[in-house]
Amino acid sequence: LRLRADVPVAAYLSGGIDSSSVVAAATTILRQNNPNAKLTAFTISFPHGKHLDESDIAERMAKHCGADFKKLCVSEADLSAAFDDAIWHFEAPVQELCGIAKYLLSRLVRDSGFKVVLTGEGSDEHFAGYSFFMPDYLREPDTSFNCDIDQRLAKLETIETSHHPWFDITQRDMSYTDAIVSRRMLNGISTHRVLASTWCLPNEMFNDAILKCTGINEPDPCMAMATTIDGVARRKAKTKWHPLHTALCIEQATTLPNYICIHEGDRSEMAHSVEARVPFLDHHLTEYVNQLPPSVKIKYPIEKWILREAMKPYINEELYSRIKHPFIAPPAENKNTPHGIYLNKRLTREAIDAIGWIRWEFVEQMKANFFEHQSRRAQNILNMILSLVVISERFKVKRFGQE
Repeated sequence: LRLRADVPVAAYLSGGIDSSSVVAAATTILRQNNPNAKLTAFTISFPHGKHLDESDIAERMAKHCGADFKKLCVSEADLSAAFDDAIWHFEAPVQELCGIAKYLLSRLVRDSGFKVVLTGEGSDEHFAGYSFFMPDYLREPDTSFNCDIDQRLAKLETIETSHHPWFDITQRDMSYTDAIVSRRMLNGISTHRVLASTWCLPNEMFNDAILKCTGINEPDPCMAMATTIDGVARRKAKTKWHPLHTALCIEQATTLPNYICIHEGDRSEMAHSVEARVPFLDHHLTEYVNQLPPSVKIKYPIEKWILREAMKPYINEELYSRIKHPFIAPPAENKNTPHGIYLNKRLTREAIDAIGWIRWEFVEQMKANFFEHQSRRAQNILNMILSLVVISERFKVKRFGQE
């Protein structure tokens, strides 16, 4: 169905199993009618990105499928130069620059004569692709799979005493014992805590005026995450669902629609009049996957197990065996690289004061943390603040408190 179009259809291809599965399945379907059919696959290369550049893996997968391969090389200067225009289309702040890269890729798709692309978004949310789902998978037994209780609890304890599996995402250590109320609301899961650590604006960023206006002395990001699902869902989380499925529900209600489908999906493509089609978000597939037990989504420590097995005949061994790596654009290395220079140039006291609710002292501290200590977490926060500056300027938003 998603291959039907009055215009040529292409696909995005990264170094992960999601987009590779889409390309492989689409190619197989096309060749049922035309043995010589070829899909054009577009990928992003970060020549300065070291381990974050997956273009070689994508190229090998394209060759395996017989797809035409088109690669866009994106530099830090390219990302920084496109930042303002991309944010104007996103209408939302970004933490890091992968969405900017997707914005540039959709421009190449348009310039290459394509109007429709198939993408792999939604797979991680269905099949528990992110490493931070692992503790919630281990939190309770899965009655459809026999697992030694002591081994399961030992694995959970090992994860909860180490930040390593998802430190690249949160960029800071995370407690497993705080946010007690929101955890109880969600049957003790930790995924919402990871998401709050990752995506929510730090409380220290807000000035007294905005806190007084909202009547919230201390914002609670974890509670905000917990209340994104309604009371019926929270009751099911406590009485019916496995913790992994509660974690997936929270991810689907927060990060998927508010970040992935904005920055890495619909708005980055529609900025250049490209329609993205997302097979993994098909409602028939969603209804089927929602009935699957946790033990076929994760076979510790392998994520997306059932997807791997289903696609094994169609993808190469490299993709079948490769663990999940989030799509992340390389950060600025220091204050003297193109994006570091741009952050310093744009984040002035005048620009921050024009917004009216961000503490300048906090911005100064984040700039010092990045410029002097190369803090990745600080750079992510600065990207969010710069996004807010761009939105304020481009959309002529009145200063907070201004009549």
